[in-house]
Amino acid sequence: DIDIDDLYEKRIKFLYSNILKYSILAAKNMNKEQRRKVYKIQLASRDMVEAIKDIRELQKNIAGYMARDNENIKNEFNFLRKDIAQLLRIIACLRENPGALESVTDLKTAKKQNKGLDIVAVKRLSGLLREEKITESMASSLLNDGKYTSQIAKKLTKSANILWGYSTEIDVDSLKDSLFQPHH
Repeated sequence: DIDIDDLYEKRIKFLYSNILKYSILAAKNMNKEQRRKVYKIQLASRDMVEAIKDIRELQKNIAGYMARDNENIKNEFNFLRKDIAQLLRIIACLRENPGALESVTDLKTAKKQNKGLDIVAVKRLSGLLREEKITESMASSLLNDGKYTSQIAKKLTKSANILWGYSTEIDVDSLKDSLFQPHH
């Protein structure tokens, strides 16, 4: 298991703070188009940080329910875990090969699947509740965590598209050049 709190405190927070710091400093030496692209990177970074915070909350709930004896609730939480894992694999492929048509298509497909996830979850939970395979409390937690999963997927998808998809063609070299210009 990954300690999300530790990862956030030791790596993510530092990285995000530096992205904000240096992008603000660099903006002085950028043209309007470069500032727009950096702003998109800032938004993508913020969404990633928010997704990580949501994952932290989701991880706590998943750990609690995975320790129970009820196989039905474990299966439902595994469904959520698999959904996030599948999306992370797509994002990793996109990161390795930015703009790759197959990965961008997979990302778009994952985005569409995520939109319908709430409807699927309600149908699955209704059946499990009717058959008394899970409690109302379990169903309530699972619905909330399904919403977390949906929000996480939305934020990660948006960020990945900005950073490695076709939505922006960020010229990293020109952004680096503006970082190292003398400040006036």
